[in-house]
Amino acid sequence: MCDHQPMSDPLQTPPSHQTPAGGEGLYPVQGIVISTMLCSLAAAIFMLYSNYQSLGNPSLARKIAFGGGLLYLLLISASSAMTPNLGLAVGAMVVQGTIAYFLASALQGEAISYHREHGGLIYSNFRAIMVGFITGFVLLFALVALTLLYAGVTGDLTAPPAAAPGVESGLPT
Repeated sequence: MCDHQPMSDPLQTPPSHQTPAGGEGLYPVQGIVISTMLCSLAAAIFMLYSNYQSLGNPSLARKIAFGGGLLYLLLISASSAMTPNLGLAVGAMVVQGTIAYFLASALQGEAISYHREHGGLIYSNFRAIMVGFITGFVLLFALVALTLLYAGVTGDLTAPPAAAPGVESGLPT
């Protein structure tokens, strides 16, 4: 008979016999940072949450979800108050990546290293990036849904005016 267990991530090495009983994988610090740089800090928060759940610490998972969610909302609020430009986008990417690196390495770096050294399953960076993209799409759809809900409740479904009030277009009427 075949003693084969399906792997959850085809791009990583199979777990050894020393893999902890739960068989839960962890996202590596590098994957968390790459995913954050390409996608969003929300992806890092989700992966840190997932790592704490896999490590059997739901209390810390809830704390990272709550604190990370507040931090994410603060960063989104701050960046939405600024005029969008390429410099702001690059700056936001660097800030989010730096935050993700410090959070992941300070909070979970040693646990991830220990898990890896003892034969634990470590997810690939590719999987972390895919989690980031999925997180980004979920946030995009949530934003669209909230915008439509707000517009439906307030009744403001009109397009913004083409010209500011009181400004002549110069066209004959």
